[in-house]
Amino acid sequence: MQAHLQGAILRYRLYDINILINRTLVYVMLTALLASIYIGSIIYLVLDNLSIHMPCLGNSSKCNFIAYVHL
Repeated sequence: MQAHLQGAILRYRLYDINILINRTLVYVMLTALLASIYIGSIIYLVLDNLSIHMPCLGNSSKCNFIAYVHL
């Protein structure tokens, strides 16, 4: 039965492999794009939240001013 089905698929081109590969690649790229946007926004929000709670995180003028005032 399976051999007959495979023969019919190949003979009459019931499954066009190019369309299947194209759709798969498009869905994979869209999923990767959405995942990178999601992860990027999470990282941005976490780093932004850290900079609000810890203003001396990094090398900024605000950090230098706070360090100078405390001396």
